[in-house]
Amino acid sequence: MKKSDFIFSIAAIMMSVFCLTSCKEGGVVEPVPEPEPEPEVITFEVTPSVESLVFEAARPEVYEFAVETNDSTWEVTSDAEWCVIAQSETGFTVTAEPSVSLEPMTPGTVTIKSADTTYATFAVEQNGLQMWFGGNENGLAVYFHDGEKFTITEETKDISDMAVMKDGSIHVVGMLDKVGYYQGGYYWSEESGVFPLQESTQAGSASSIAIDENTDDVYFTSYSGGAGSYIAKYWKNLVSNDLTDGTRVATAPDIAIYNGDAYTVVQDGETMSYFRNGEQFVLDNGGYTVSPSCIYIYDGSVYVGGQYVNGDIYSPCYWVDGKLNTIPTSVNSQIYSIAVSPNGDIYLGGSEGPGIDRCAAYYKNGEIVRLTDFNNSVLSRIELIGDHVLAMGTSSSENYNTFIQVWIDGEPTDITDPNTSSVWGNAFFVR
Repeated sequence: MKKSDFIFSIAAIMMSVFCLTSCKEGGVVEPVPEPEPEPEVITFEVTPSVESLVFEAARPEVYEFAVETNDSTWEVTSDAEWCVIAQSETGFTVTAEPSVSLEPMTPGTVTIKSADTTYATFAVEQNGLQMWFGGNENGLAVYFHDGEKFTITEETKDISDMAVMKDGSIHVVGMLDKVGYYQGGYYWSEESGVFPLQESTQAGSASSIAIDENTDDVYFTSYSGGAGSYIAKYWKNLVSNDLTDGTRVATAPDIAIYNGDAYTVVQDGETMSYFRNGEQFVLDNGGYTVSPSCIYIYDGSVYVGGQYVNGDIYSPCYWVDGKLNTIPTSVNSQIYSIAVSPNGDIYLGGSEGPGIDRCAAYYKNGEIVRLTDFNNSVLSRIELIGDHVLAMGTSSSENYNTFIQVWIDGEPTDITDPNTSSVWGNAFFVR
């Protein structure tokens, strides 16, 4: 046999074997298909799980939610126009636009869903604006809320400032007129009652109060002493901290809390400062006689408001991180309150005019906005709520009674009756 014939025979045998194993009745056996993959199980978990959220008007809370899911198409929406949602890959936040409406906003629903599935829903509500006003009525400390008047005690003559916790508990400071005491400062809450801030033989006052909303710690300022020597202090939860040494006349007109730190304005003789937790920062005076009266912290910068002597005129001024900025005026002006908007606008609230011939007014970036006639009116506090300007103070009626007013974007509302006993307003708090 030729070699080529042998090779051909081997090939033929192999072909026969292939046909026996691969062919059946002249057809080809189809390959067995791969099994279909199991469909992916969608998982979704949002924490915390809530049924509803209720927001304040002036200081709406921000609620954070975490999402764990393998669904890349999920989204969160709300049918309430005032509800603000920010979504990320790992969760979302829900808050509300600040409101000055006295009525609650229309309720809504937050929905968390994908194209085919609704994972969760919860209700959202926003309360109407709550306002508290404090001061004195015929020499007695009173405050007003929801149209009602409340008297602290018969031994307190004035409310200088007030703050309200989220649980509704009220905290005030002011002037004491207690039998056996000189006129001095006091702190009051329903829990503590009247708490004098000095010895019975000392005079003094309490000026400002603030609450750390993250910890509920209560801070306030006072000064006390006698014979031309007063110590300025700030208090945390009824524990006092001296800011001056008592060798001069010192006052502490305002306090603010930022990131857990207490910022206090202090006048100590000729030295004007602010303190952060007791650390002193001297304010530049620019060669003028200056008098700081209020403080506001925004985005880490310290804003202090007050006035300076411009020739023989008191004119507004303010400091940013200790640097003086002046606003020259042709008539006397006093500044009692300061606020800063998110876009950097600086508001200084107080009065314009000499003596009792003054009007309630505020300065926005140096431009004056008058709220009343020149009738012994004064703006005591200014608050910024979203794009709205709230101001509170005292006006005088035609029969020379003083009464508390609030201005929302310049529109006045009487809080007390102009035709009854005289009421003076110093304290203002909103939620």
